[in-house]
Amino acid sequence: MNDVPIRSSGNHHMLKRGPSKQRITEAEALDIQYHQSTEDSLDRMKNAGFVVFKNLLNADEVSQLRQLSDETGGDDEAHYRQGHYGKTESDPDFRTYNKHISQPFSQHKDFLKIVSRQPAINVIEGIHGYGARLIGGSIWITGAGRYPMGLHIDYLPFALPEDIASDPRVEIPIMISTLHYYLDDLYMELGPTLVVESSHKSGRVPDEDTSWNGKPCKALVCKAGDAMLFRSDLWHGALPNVSNEKRYMLQVHYASPYIDRGFISPFRNRPFPSDILDVCDDHQRRLLGERQEGYPVPQGSYVLKEGLQQFKEDTQWHQK
Repeated sequence: MNDVPIRSSGNHHMLKRGPSKQRITEAEALDIQYHQSTEDSLDRMKNAGFVVFKNLLNADEVSQLRQLSDETGGDDEAHYRQGHYGKTESDPDFRTYNKHISQPFSQHKDFLKIVSRQPAINVIEGIHGYGARLIGGSIWITGAGRYPMGLHIDYLPFALPEDIASDPRVEIPIMISTLHYYLDDLYMELGPTLVVESSHKSGRVPDEDTSWNGKPCKALVCKAGDAMLFRSDLWHGALPNVSNEKRYMLQVHYASPYIDRGFISPFRNRPFPSDILDVCDDHQRRLLGERQEGYPVPQGSYVLKEGLQQFKEDTQWHQK
């Protein structure tokens, strides 16, 4: 067995770890298995590493969030970058639009509305527990000419030898998860998300990989309003945008209560406009770090879900 450190400064707490040097410019479409129940989706997160939700946003919400995304971030000219996939420096429009705005939740109440959307939040809290935290997110609009994004992982809690990480007796906890809201009907030319099913069981970051354990990367071709939840150690990327359109996406990052990285909390360290905080419901306030009266343990503690069962019953908290 190869000697692989379980934990080191080089393999944890690293965002966008990777990416693979291998550019992926085409892929087959993923055969989507949509969310059926909380239990089924929790099983898919454990084994496949991701689950897709159908129509998590309706058409009016998609339109509104696209408009808000356009209005956020100032002058569009500031978001053009040098470089354009498939063009050369001699082309007059050798630029790509890449608008990435972090933490939109404190900028408009309608961005905050999506962080507790059912049924996805039931799966998220099934993963991270009652004290699940909102730790980040972004608006991401990528224009024509966006380069392919190599396979990478967002956070690798433990590097393990593959034979251990893929052993069915071993269950690596999901410490961070991400929910992607898609605001377009995705098609191949628009640059859909790529995923490699079960690749979190590799125990490592991708290198020159385009597949793992016989599973090739697949493209998520889905509809506007659909969303994908995936674990942070799943290999994922994106095809290039070779269309003439912009691709719109919203990201929401969640974590277990003992993960403090990036924690967004107006109750601790992140000021929110009062008009936004005032319209938050109890669920959203909890995700933002408000301590509920009677909560049995400090919210930053490592808490087994079983230890909260009595509290759930006493407060009549339950998953729908």
